[in-house]
Amino acid sequence: MVYSANLYKMKSTVSYYGMLEKPRCCRILNTKYLALLSGIYTLNISILVVLMFGWQINANFKRYQDLGDVYYGIQIAQIAIIATQFSMVILSIVLIFGIHNENATLVVPWIIGFLTFMSLETVAMVYSNVLRDHIFKTLAMWSVIRYHHLLRSGVSWKINKNIVEL
Repeated sequence: MVYSANLYKMKSTVSYYGMLEKPRCCRILNTKYLALLSGIYTLNISILVVLMFGWQINANFKRYQDLGDVYYGIQIAQIAIIATQFSMVILSIVLIFGIHNENATLVVPWIIGFLTFMSLETVAMVYSNVLRDHIFKTLAMWSVIRYHHLLRSGVSWKINKNIVEL
């Protein structure tokens, strides 16, 4: 092992040093690779969330009149989510760089930012969904009434078993 000499110096401070010395069947079980995988996962998910909420803001912008009074509340909540995810993209890059260089001071901002932005994103998401719920109730009512009318007019979605395929 490359780092086994350093482990014996840190034996009193690192309580799980035995796990670092034992060979594993898979390299991904190493703590460094798990932390790196967490950084890559956070980076990818943050980019995905930014793209999805960016698309949602664009879609809501076109339906300004339909959203009415809740439009600005939804937009602010979605912009807050995008801002937190942009910050997580930056912090994930710093984390990956810190893991690559084995610099603990570059890992700490990700930990603090992850905890902080996770709570901010949760509040913004709940706020956005509560406001959007009023709009989706209208959509739900419209779709159920439309289904009911189509069903009463004779439209069926059942598969006809009498049709013979050639």
